[in-house]
Amino acid sequence: VLFRSVHMGFLSSLILVHPTVQANTLQELFDLAKASPGKIAWGSWGPASSPYMYMEWLKRERGITFLDVPYKSAPFAYQGLQSGEVQVAVFATGPSLGVVKAGKAKALALVNPARSPIVPNIPTLSEAGLPVTVLTWFGLFAPTGTPRDMIARINAESAKGFFGVPALVDKFLT
Repeated sequence: VLFRSVHMGFLSSLILVHPTVQANTLQELFDLAKASPGKIAWGSWGPASSPYMYMEWLKRERGITFLDVPYKSAPFAYQGLQSGEVQVAVFATGPSLGVVKAGKAKALALVNPARSPIVPNIPTLSEAGLPVTVLTWFGLFAPTGTPRDMIARINAESAKGFFGVPALVDKFLT
């Protein structure tokens, strides 16, 4: 073992569409994509990203094909959605709320096993008819052999600095 990891949490995300997309539910988006295979652009950040996994799963399980537009990272895909370069993207719930409230994107589903109190009207993937969840998790990694007191201090500081701030937890983890 080269590294030890500590799981810290899951990132809450939304499946978002550009406001010009004539879909207000995930099923309507699937119907549009089925009617025009490969025409609706879905921003991913490469083959190891959760958005790419959703697209591949939909292709295999439901015969729905989106056009994959790979970006260097999630924020670039998010910017691609806002500019209209792509019609679909997955991005963190908290930072997405401003563009959703401003009408610059529509949130079709929450990528969480349960609804979030900060977006109670957005259905989960399961509720929206997509019985699969690929969660983005995050944690801390340290090389094997890192002194236990150092690991304990990092854990304590993380708990105090991030998890001790309810507004950050609400924005990124619920």
